Amino acid sequence: MEIKKWSYPDFPEYQTDLPDVKCIDSTGDEVRVLYHPNVEYADYGGQKLTLQVLEPFYTEPSG
Repeated sequence: MEIKKWSYPDFPEYQTDLPDVKCIDSTGDEVRVLYHPNVEYADYGGQKLTLQVLEPFYTEPSG
């Protein structure tokens, strides 16, 4: 698999709508992420399949 050096504006947008899938919007200015470990998304023959989700998070600078 070829590794590509995508910049944020060049990264292709996902175009397919899937039922029960939450789209997490991002501006590219986020400086933090919320980590959601071991999010179960399927059970395959008794084996739970999980994702490690990094959700973009931005707070206004204080000051």
